[in-house]
Amino acid sequence: MEGNVQQDTMKGLLKRYVWLIDIIYHNNGLTYNEINQKWRHSVLNETGEDLPLRTFHNHRKCIADELGVNIKCRTRGDYKYYIENDEDLQDDSPINWLAESLSARNLIEESKLLKGRIILESIPRGREFLSPLIEAMKDSHAIAIKYQRYNNEEVGPFLLKPYCIRLWKRRWYMVAQRLDQDDVQHHQPIKIYALDRIKEMTVTQTPFKLPKNFNSENYFNHSTGIIVYNDQPQEVNIRISNDQAPYWIYLPLHHSQQVIDQTETHTTFSFHIIITFDFIQEIMCWGRYIEVLQPLSLRKELYNMGKIIQENNILEVNKT
Repeated sequence: MEGNVQQDTMKGLLKRYVWLIDIIYHNNGLTYNEINQKWRHSVLNETGEDLPLRTFHNHRKCIADELGVNIKCRTRGDYKYYIENDEDLQDDSPINWLAESLSARNLIEESKLLKGRIILESIPRGREFLSPLIEAMKDSHAIAIKYQRYNNEEVGPFLLKPYCIRLWKRRWYMVAQRLDQDDVQHHQPIKIYALDRIKEMTVTQTPFKLPKNFNSENYFNHSTGIIVYNDQPQEVNIRISNDQAPYWIYLPLHHSQQVIDQTETHTTFSFHIIITFDFIQEIMCWGRYIEVLQPLSLRKELYNMGKIIQENNILEVNKT
């Protein structure tokens, strides 16, 4: 019972921390009085009481220690509190994901009167493995898993060295390497495993060392999704109609994406990437609004895939 109370208290504090980060960040800084005023009207404040100055400073310290976000005060001028390292809230860092997720949850709780009018996407299973997986990564311990492939074949258990975790399109993935008895003689390739395909996971006491040359950001640097090929990146130019181009401008497909030409009807984007199946799928989603200018090999591949799709649909029409 006591453990549950402590757990609920920690959850409540974490919500407070994220709420505090969120309002300061999205308001470009606030004074303590402005923060206190917003706290009085927050759904997290069930009693409507003030946020004591001492409690506020305790929260600031815990946020810095536990989440790595530094809330500082401008000691000249407006005396507003601001996020010193706000760049950490502008990328794909774990703290940014956590802040966005809990901030959205707080907003939904504030909107209980709109029950049934806020629709969320379903998330596949696999989150139950996050906690033990993170612990294994922190302690550098191998994990044993049973895994179900997409052809429904179940394999394992086998040992893995978990290197990193990635969230992509509402699914969690793990980058890992097999740890077999003959691992020294036969170097195993790094592979990617979907957490929702894991049937069982056990954290072992078998230690492993993260390779010094492995960097998770570098590993995915030239990929647009979760698939990684051991190929050389190349320049890709894509022309998109201007009525669809804003989607690409405001939600870039890759960090290398640049606008290299713009006319009255079309916008041309360039990428420096490795062409993977993820990238091809993304292009095909845009259908007639998109044209690949280079490389020619990708243009030919899309043309052949389009012909197959057309033939398949013609056959279906004839059958009916």
